[in-house]
Amino acid sequence: MVIKAVIFDLDDTLYSFKNANEKAFFALAQFVSEHFGWSFEQFQALHDETMKMLFETFGDVAAAHNRLIRYQNMLSQNGKSVKYALEMSNVYWSVLIENAVAFDGLLDTLRALKERGLFLAVGTNMTAFVQFLKLEKIGVLPFLDYVVSSEEAGADKPAKQFFDYCVEKTRMAAEECLFVGDSVKHDVEGALNAGLQALRFFPNGNQCGAIANWHDLLYHI
Repeated sequence: MVIKAVIFDLDDTLYSFKNANEKAFFALAQFVSEHFGWSFEQFQALHDETMKMLFETFGDVAAAHNRLIRYQNMLSQNGKSVKYALEMSNVYWSVLIENAVAFDGLLDTLRALKERGLFLAVGTNMTAFVQFLKLEKIGVLPFLDYVVSSEEAGADKPAKQFFDYCVEKTRMAAEECLFVGDSVKHDVEGALNAGLQALRFFPNGNQCGAIANWHDLLYHI
């Protein structure tokens, strides 16, 4: 089947979320150490406990990823004023976005795909506002026809509802859409289960059936 639309995951697909998140989390740990006296290990444990609680409460939806909601709950559950929640969220996201850099070859590849006349989009878990900030920072927005967040779709990947909504936005058949992402479960299996084509992006690695750099994508379309 001819591919007419390519839909990309964002985090750890178009840029290294892992690297940017490490820097942002360290900055946030410094903030809570200065204000509350929490060690890095204490903060890590409280953060992970709160995140787990929110996913159990909300399920796989965008609100569970919301850092402002996460930090407000963490503060209130540990006897700290929620007045710090907004500042914590700003510290985290400002550092993460500052350190978001497009993977090598990405922008050239997107430009080449647009020149071929393909419909390009991003399909990502998380809330729309912060994902747009990331896309702006890494220089991807000018190439995109649309962005779908799980906030808009009403469900996180790998839910079929998410992928069905992505396909609906293309106005094409599911089998004419290729989804590209780093996660086997969320991106590849989720897309295939919804009838899309799928391809894994695994940078600097050697995984059977995956592309290791963005220039390789042009040979698959």
